[in-house]
Amino acid sequence: MAKIRKISIPISMDALNRLNYDICESGDLLEIIIEESEFDSLLKTGLFVEINKKLDVLVGDYEDELIFSKDFEVLGKILYDFIFINPNNKVLYKLYLIYEIACVLKTGILISFTPINLGLHSP
Repeated sequence: MAKIRKISIPISMDALNRLNYDICESGDLLEIIIEESEFDSLLKTGLFVEINKKLDVLVGDYEDELIFSKDFEVLGKILYDFIFINPNNKVLYKLYLIYEIACVLKTGILISFTPINLGLHSP
């Protein structure tokens, strides 16, 4: 079965508030899919351990975590450092792009790494 994970960015503060109460409306979130292989690639870098340590959150497999804009500066530094250390890891660049979008919107980033089963069979 193919599994994916999502990273969502609320498009406004109203959307962020609805997300906090689990009452999002259509169009409230920009959603980016992280495939299983991409997740594994990120896991191997140690990125989640560093994010968890520096932001006092719990990002990882089977976890959902909302990172607020107040933590974006620290998150950006972490991502930048990991890209510098792992320049060939394209998934880190994808995460950095997501981070940049969230910075422009000044809302938050919901990292939902609870696998979503697509019901597709892998060969």
